[in-house]
Amino acid sequence: MAKRKPTGKSLPEGVSPEALMQMMEHMLAGMDMPGMPPPRQKLPKQPNRKKLSKLDQLLDDAYDSRSPEVAYPLLLEAYKIDPDNLDALCMLSDVAPGLLERLHYKQLEVEAERKTIPDRIWNMLEGQLWLEHNARPYLVALWELAQLQWECNQFQEAIDTAQQILTLNKNDNQGVREVLIKWFFDMRRFDDAHELMQQFPEDGLLALHFTRPLLAFHRHGDAPHVRQLLKMAKKSNKHVVPLLLGEEIVREVNARSIEVGGKDEAHLYALAFRVHWVNMPGALDWLREQSRTSTKIAEPVWDDALIEQLKDLPQEKTGWILEYRQLPQMMKKGKKFIMPWLLLIIHTETGMIVANELLSEEPTVAVLLKRMTDAMKKPLVSRLQPHRPEGLVVLRREANMLLGQYLKQVNVEVVVHDTIEILDETFDDMIASLCQEEVSMPALVQVKDVTTEELELFYQRATDFFRQAPWLRTVHERQIRVECPHLRAAPYYSTIMGRLGVTFGFSIYFQENALRDTYAGISNHQLIDCGSMRFDSAFELSPLDLLNIEKNHFAYPARELYPNLMLVKAGFELAQPTREVFELASLMCAALPQLVAQRKLNDPTPFEYFDEAAPEKTIRLTWNQEVPPW
Repeated sequence: MAKRKPTGKSLPEGVSPEALMQMMEHMLAGMDMPGMPPPRQKLPKQPNRKKLSKLDQLLDDAYDSRSPEVAYPLLLEAYKIDPDNLDALCMLSDVAPGLLERLHYKQLEVEAERKTIPDRIWNMLEGQLWLEHNARPYLVALWELAQLQWECNQFQEAIDTAQQILTLNKNDNQGVREVLIKWFFDMRRFDDAHELMQQFPEDGLLALHFTRPLLAFHRHGDAPHVRQLLKMAKKSNKHVVPLLLGEEIVREVNARSIEVGGKDEAHLYALAFRVHWVNMPGALDWLREQSRTSTKIAEPVWDDALIEQLKDLPQEKTGWILEYRQLPQMMKKGKKFIMPWLLLIIHTETGMIVANELLSEEPTVAVLLKRMTDAMKKPLVSRLQPHRPEGLVVLRREANMLLGQYLKQVNVEVVVHDTIEILDETFDDMIASLCQEEVSMPALVQVKDVTTEELELFYQRATDFFRQAPWLRTVHERQIRVECPHLRAAPYYSTIMGRLGVTFGFSIYFQENALRDTYAGISNHQLIDCGSMRFDSAFELSPLDLLNIEKNHFAYPARELYPNLMLVKAGFELAQPTREVFELASLMCAALPQLVAQRKLNDPTPFEYFDEAAPEKTIRLTWNQEVPPW
């Protein structure tokens, strides 16, 4: 057998043959690897032995303490001895009591790390700095700096730093692009996001795989190449779509142990990007439609033999009503959560139910025709003989209109109405019966003295709150003082949730120390009441509220994210929201985005908002001091 011809291996991208030869010449000349000083180079002056010993002792004590409160003063003393000590700066950037202070020390650490890299390395490894092991701590510190800048609301600075890293390390061994693409979406800089994706056209990261079709849908709509991008994304991870559509509950995962193509990877993507799919107009509806069309839709079974069978049935001079509605309750089907559909066919003269069925998805014309055929052959009520109705009343829907084309062949006239109010009571009774286990959940619709108009305003304000995404421009755990004199003399306290991408909304605390104790890890829930306005899936909402939302066509961000006002009594007991909490939450939905937009985090000036319809209802918001991270 002939030997295989040896193949040459190409150099890393950006490393020229001349640079490689220069590195080899340095090694042959007796020098160490790049990044180390030559043998005859004069070493920098070292601190005296007494100071060095004290410095090491301080660093060891700070590390061993495992407590930020103990470590911080020790590290400050070490920093005074040696302001360029990398260990001291690195730990200070982790344990300093405030975000801005941590940012300050991280900037000093980056500058100190930069000094350790010889100039010749920058020239030889332009764009490939990660190849130099001694330069990696600098790149790591630079990326940590970018993330701290983002946390401190220095958004442009964070993006600039991230782009600087991609310039220094074009292969992006640190995965910066995955976070940077999210930052661009957070800032709605879709052109910059597109440009970044162009730099990595064949990237296998899930964040880019599934965000490509989202961005393409924003730019081109439902185009063939956009559908192809979605098809490729689905192949990369089959678990993502159910999470985006709310068919499964998104949960937090350990980002350090992710299996490519696995469930944890899908949850991690959904935590970061689901909000952008929700806020992109039409994106979720398009995704849902594409998921449906990926499966074959059954054709109606309708042939001459069946038509003759139905014509042989006697035709009564009476009518039927066919209607189907989605239930305000989540049910589990396999591994997915769904909101089922209830189909009813009612005999108008007797009010008897001719047919009923619980469906996992909205019925197609094939399903409707099959149920009508079965009902005519064998009605659900035994007192009724097999027969054809003279007419069928339906709502103006596409599937119903197609149904009429078939039924007219057996002389059943389909009458289309815009509303069928006489069915409301029947459906309400059926829904109450099916959802009786969940009806006991506290519901917003049951809050005393709250009108339908006030509920409509609350849902609209909550939806506007979500669209404005105020959590993007604040700091996680930043406390807000809330004064609402017409509700009570004492202030409330709140934080905006959503910065971590897990839960969106805001909290409501009735005592100042309650919020601080919560973040300090002190268990005080046996003693305090608290509330929250969150955006939850239908599975976590009261069926009565879901029914009320759908019945009155109230606003909400997406079918997967409904505004949900909750009150938790001492001891983690869910309670009915009060009129006070409802009115406070409604005002906060309107006022919090304006506070974030008009008052910087370090601005102690109160922001005042009043309800135009009722000027006496005012709310005053003020940024409180930052809650320490421990």
